[in-house]
Amino acid sequence: RYSLDLGAVPNKETCFRIIEEIKSLDSIIRLDSEVDSIWLPSWEQNSNKTFKEELFETLNNTKELVENVFGFFENFENSTIENLFLEFNAFDPKVRGSSTLTSVLAVGIAHYTISSVDAEEKLRFIVNCLGVDTDTIGTKFGALVGAVLSDRPSEPVLDSEYIESEARRMFLISQNQCDSEFKYPDLLSWNAPKYQNSAIVNSGSDVFL
Repeated sequence: RYSLDLGAVPNKETCFRIIEEIKSLDSIIRLDSEVDSIWLPSWEQNSNKTFKEELFETLNNTKELVENVFGFFENFENSTIENLFLEFNAFDPKVRGSSTLTSVLAVGIAHYTISSVDAEEKLRFIVNCLGVDTDTIGTKFGALVGAVLSDRPSEPVLDSEYIESEARRMFLISQNQCDSEFKYPDLLSWNAPKYQNSAIVNSGSDVFL
């Protein structure tokens, strides 16, 4: 939302401010009576920690990671994304799928992206860098630079018509102007396909799954 509203990728100081704002999550979720009386006590009993303690510890670790990732770019201006991944153990199976790690890496790379050409080169490298969580980092990086760069990709985007129509539909929903609705199956009468080929349908000359 920040990047869409302001047309910029968060810098280090903005990331710190966002992290501080997330600390209010503990009091927010406790406003839900079921979460506060059922879910949280069970979670805290099993984890031997309060949710607030775990939340603050996670956010403090995230803040340290932000500091280190941005520091890497500041101290090694000519370094590569591969070196960044190596520095922060993004190839390690134990942590490579970490939501925190992939998010901070994506923000750091996006913040130091200077043009559409630079963005495409970095995105190609990320999605082809086998051994790291390529789809997660690539998706987050692409979303950030896509929100702030006005140029379209130099190559055709797969399913671009569908993506654009859904983007327009969601925007209209946000403005209370959408005149079409996605019809979800009635869960009382819908039966999931038993076989994958049962989910294939014909529409005109096209086949859909």
